[in-house]
Amino acid sequence: MELRIKPFPKNNYPKKGLLIKGSSPVVWLQEMEILGINLSQVKSFAIPADSPNLLYGCFLIFNDHAPQKIGRNAYFQSVDDRLFIPENTTFYPKINQEDWAQLDSRFMIMHPEFGLVKLSEEIDWIALIQQPKMIDETIRKPLSGVSIPQKIESYTVEMDDEKVMEALQPKQTEEEWMNNLPFDLKKVMAGNKKEIEKYLKYIEKYPERAVELGVSLDVMGTSRGDGFGKFTWLEGLFGRGAGGKTESAGTRNFRRVFWALIIA
Repeated sequence: MELRIKPFPKNNYPKKGLLIKGSSPVVWLQEMEILGINLSQVKSFAIPADSPNLLYGCFLIFNDHAPQKIGRNAYFQSVDDRLFIPENTTFYPKINQEDWAQLDSRFMIMHPEFGLVKLSEEIDWIALIQQPKMIDETIRKPLSGVSIPQKIESYTVEMDDEKVMEALQPKQTEEEWMNNLPFDLKKVMAGNKKEIEKYLKYIEKYPERAVELGVSLDVMGTSRGDGFGKFTWLEGLFGRGAGGKTESAGTRNFRRVFWALIIA
């Protein structure tokens, strides 16, 4: 036999049931406190939702009629104190006493949102309200992950303090620049070693000014001559000593033998 409910303009059965919608027992107790419902005067059942491991709400069965003010909650009609259907509905087919005797549950509730539910186990409010036992376990909390930014909102650039201060200084004219040299240019041109060392440190820091100063490389002792060698051994072959010196008798005899071999 398949039970069905359909809308009906009036209630044919007494309103002895009240459905409190919500999945939390805290919500149920708050609603009952607002309505002034005494737990000892009702039977309480948890109603499962149509999804697994979820509660739809709490259903209360009153010994007499339900209170007049029920707030946002819903009345249910009691059919033979066995089946509960929403207000302003009726059900079919009709059930006789023999059919009720074959049911294995004391109470049943029917609703379009969660179907037909057997009410077999009442809510144990004492066990529900009791403080749960403390767990004697060490809870380990994972470290916070590193979030990768989706866009760059700001960035910093490390600056050289000396370069920043130099950039902030007012630029000198050509005349002021020449007057503020850390070395004596005349002494550098004259080959003063101490002033040359100052000059080398200066152009190391400001290499672009080396050309403007125009200091010759010969001042720093880097010249290697004009690149032309002076050969004097040919003069000995023709009887002239190197540097105009008079040749010795041994050199003269060697020269004569050398030419004799060439002519022969």
